[in-house]
Amino acid sequence: EPMQPILTARELAPLDGREWRAYVMGLPFMYADYAPIKFVAYKIKAQNLERAADLPPANDGRKTIVVALPNNFPEDDKVKTRYRVARSAKPTTNAGGLCSRYIAANDD
Repeated sequence: EPMQPILTARELAPLDGREWRAYVMGLPFMYADYAPIKFVAYKIKAQNLERAADLPPANDGRKTIVVALPNNFPEDDKVKTRYRVARSAKPTTNAGGLCSRYIAANDD
């Protein structure tokens, strides 16, 4: 969907990289360094995440957010299983169908 990069950027924009680590499960359709994401969410440098197993431990005191596109929901569910999710948001498909997982710091 054409709105997914913008919705992802809006989700990440309020977050600061000093307090948050950001990962985007958007491959193969969207990359974390897609222009709208880099421009709107300039305070945080999002990284691509392909599998839940690749999510590095949050041992630096920062919280983690994982934003997933619908094609990655099965892998995103593994993130939910592996980590204690502080808050989850799963908008409807007509809103872009993103799923955001907020993970508490040092929760690995």
